[in-house]
Amino acid sequence: MSNDWAWRIPSILQAASSVIQLLLCWCIEESPRWLVAKDRIESAHALVTKYHAAGNPEDPIVALEIAEIREALRLETEAAKTTSYLTFFKTAGNRHRFFIILAVGFFSQWSGNGLISYYLTLILDSIGYESEATQTLINALLQIWSLIWGVAFALVVNRFGRRVMFITSTVGILLVYIVWTALEATYEKETELNGQGSPGVAKGVLAMIFLYNFFFSIGWAPLQVTYVVEILPYNLRARGLVLYNLFVALALIFNQYVNPVGVTNSKWKYYVTYDVWLFVELVVVYFLFVETGGKSLEETAALLDGEAITEKLQENAKQAAEEITVHVFDEKRRQGEA
Repeated sequence: MSNDWAWRIPSILQAASSVIQLLLCWCIEESPRWLVAKDRIESAHALVTKYHAAGNPEDPIVALEIAEIREALRLETEAAKTTSYLTFFKTAGNRHRFFIILAVGFFSQWSGNGLISYYLTLILDSIGYESEATQTLINALLQIWSLIWGVAFALVVNRFGRRVMFITSTVGILLVYIVWTALEATYEKETELNGQGSPGVAKGVLAMIFLYNFFFSIGWAPLQVTYVVEILPYNLRARGLVLYNLFVALALIFNQYVNPVGVTNSKWKYYVTYDVWLFVELVVVYFLFVETGGKSLEETAALLDGEAITEKLQENAKQAAEEITVHVFDEKRRQGEA
């Protein structure tokens, strides 16, 4: 295709996902924490009843959870008066959060995905797939493959622990990269000796690329932003997301200027750096990442800030639970009388 549609079609297709998100975002429920922060207690009560109490508004868990949210917001509001980016370094829990954000931001772009996303053409050239038509077909199939698995794993993120998905994803891409490195080295040595590498080895590299995207879709694709949000308290969330995006941008600068030079000049040896780096990632994920799956933000805070702070929050929340219950039912009675 040699006319303007050669660039229009890819642009339209990339915009399609944003349009879908724009249309579907109106179907998303408000967060109960946001509702409580806006003093819409009845709406928050109804939402917690629907999702956490099987529709039973008299379930004690409803009043307790609303009270926990209110108490957490009260404490966070008090802390917010002196909150800044330096707050991330004032307590052990916040330092832990900062290093997780740092890790997620850089690991999300430095796990080898930058090579495939931006320099697939160079990789395919290195294993003998130099035809433009062949490269276009491979790229299209790879995108479809990634879409299928990305959606599939996004739908099941709540069935598995966050740590399980991150560790499985990182172990998978590490093993794939090790095999990929060996195959790439074999192909290049065969080319030096015989003037042409083995088609079987080239297909092996291609298989590793598809397998890489499968493992990346397990954890790193669906959980990046989700996990960052889950570890951040209300008063640090906006700043935490700014830091996350800053680290992503810095990682992308490296990908843009270093990766093409490394692939072109060092060839298969450059992949060894990713083998080592992915092992470092695995160690960091294993020892630094906490499990947030199935936990409320208050429960996650206990893992990062310590039990003492959380016990204080829960004690205050229990004292407030009865007050919340009375307030909600009084409001419903007034509405019924009206």
